[in-house]
Amino acid sequence: MEVIRENFDSLYHEIRDAIQNCSFMAIDTELTGLRVNEERDNYFDTMEERYQVIRETSNKYLIIQFGLVTFFYDEVSDTFTHKAYNFYTYPSQTKNFMPTVRFMCESSSIEFLSSFGFDFNKLFHHGIAYLSSSMVKKVIEEHEEREAKYENEKASMTVPENFKKFMEDSKAIIKRFLASNKKEYVFDTLSPFQRRLMFENFKPQYPNLLFETVQNDEEESDPFSASESDDDTKTPGRSSSKKKDVSSPLPSSVKTADESALPKSMADLSLPTQVKQKQYKKPLRITKVSEEELEFRKNQKKQKFEKDIDSMIGFSKVIHEIGKSGKIVVGHNMLLDVSHAINQFVDDLPETLAEFKNCVQTALPNLVDTKLMACQLPFRELFKSSVLSDVIKRLETEPFTFEDSKLHPGIESKGYEFGQSKFHEAGYDAYITGLCFISMCKYLGTLQSPKKTRVLPESPLVMPYINKLYLMRMMDVCYMNISGIDLTPSRSHVFYVQCPKNTSIDLIRSWFSPFGQIQYHWQRDDIFVSLMDKDQAPLVMRNLEHRDGYFITPFEEYTKMREEKLKLSQVKNQQSSTNSTHIDPSPPSSAPAQTKRPKTESTEVKRKPATKATQLFEQPAWD
Repeated sequence: MEVIRENFDSLYHEIRDAIQNCSFMAIDTELTGLRVNEERDNYFDTMEERYQVIRETSNKYLIIQFGLVTFFYDEVSDTFTHKAYNFYTYPSQTKNFMPTVRFMCESSSIEFLSSFGFDFNKLFHHGIAYLSSSMVKKVIEEHEEREAKYENEKASMTVPENFKKFMEDSKAIIKRFLASNKKEYVFDTLSPFQRRLMFENFKPQYPNLLFETVQNDEEESDPFSASESDDDTKTPGRSSSKKKDVSSPLPSSVKTADESALPKSMADLSLPTQVKQKQYKKPLRITKVSEEELEFRKNQKKQKFEKDIDSMIGFSKVIHEIGKSGKIVVGHNMLLDVSHAINQFVDDLPETLAEFKNCVQTALPNLVDTKLMACQLPFRELFKSSVLSDVIKRLETEPFTFEDSKLHPGIESKGYEFGQSKFHEAGYDAYITGLCFISMCKYLGTLQSPKKTRVLPESPLVMPYINKLYLMRMMDVCYMNISGIDLTPSRSHVFYVQCPKNTSIDLIRSWFSPFGQIQYHWQRDDIFVSLMDKDQAPLVMRNLEHRDGYFITPFEEYTKMREEKLKLSQVKNQQSSTNSTHIDPSPPSSAPAQTKRPKTESTEVKRKPATKATQLFEQPAWD
């Protein structure tokens, strides 16, 4: 089922019920890009270094489509059914307070999605908004700052010469209005600058008058907004929906009765020529209020703001429900899916790997990666390729017993049929991933004695794969252990070779040929060399001499040198930060968190769980 902004609220309760009642879920995402730069991943990264690469990628690109498929097991028929949801997610600014989000797009990724029929117009015009916890905090802080500025506003704004006549006439109208028996008066179609002039100059003079911009039918009412939110020069990039010319008459409920002492429209006032030209004009309403009425309106505005915040959290509520359920969530090569989902819909990714693991265990406590399953025993020898499309094809043949999943019964249920070939639609890829998991679990049952005809997601046979996410392009570590300690293989047989530019690999091979076969990996202009025969490693440094322009270093020494260099760089950055703080003790609060330099020290940080979700199993013992 396609889920967009217009039907998200009406479907949310159904989605929540599906999450709470399913046996397990499968997810997949489509992103605006995958790589931050042209450099290849280092096959000999430490786990901390690889996390920093993942973190940087997650900070740059966006999830624009999120597929969620819930699978339901029926004991009577011994079958699985499913419900599928394909979400378009986009940080649209449908509310004035929504922050502007800047993100990167990779041309190859956009072309790739377009070739598979991705509807970008639907994304931009109908994508579901979202707010992570850090974004909510920022929005609330900025709102409170605006409110405090409104309450404490005393300084008047300088009136340009060509607006003085307009301000004199406006002040005269306000005085006549105060002497009348009318409750409210509307200044018709004022420019943002006019409204700001009136707000900042007249509001301190008339504390018992409420100034508010009257929005048209497509916009929310925004009391106290005549100052900042109406200044179209203050927030470039803001949604253009606020800047429509209000040419239609105001509703009768906000118009004043005829009174000879008050002009019927702003056309009766003397305005500068340039202001009379068509621009982003809106009415400004002034209302006589008592202290009790003013307090009531403030409370109304606060309640509306809180309601708007809740509605704009949007798709983030789905991720929260998934984590709260504690159900197994299956993905294929899902490390990037998980890191992007947390960064975009939960909270900013933390600086260290240890903090990241704690964050994942809180937000998505039980994960299974089918790509890792295909690359590990007992499946490893049965799959030539772990690509999703190849895995599902292999599962249709012996020794596997392929099992399809029909649509879950219900009038509103929508899903997929096997063989539709909608690959690279997030919902369909999630559906195929779920089918792979069902068939692979079934195969695990055939290896038992006696054989089991059904292995459910919560079975102990699934435990070895819980929270171990496949790592791409790592030479000797194939997964990240989210709920435990990562593997730290010995790299005593690996050597780092600093080379001049345009070095031939044949030359490097000739040097290392006496020690047997090698594997190598280029990193910029340098190269990592790994000996296939690890016993030969002690002989390398004894027999290979340094040559002009070439330096050979054992991997352990190389790692120490790199860590010392990084620590020195961090000290310099801290000193620079301290100096800049001394010069300017109040740095802009809007600076994004991800601009801080990542740390490499792995420290355990206790995080207070945001949900009651728990892991299904204790720390797995399988490696």
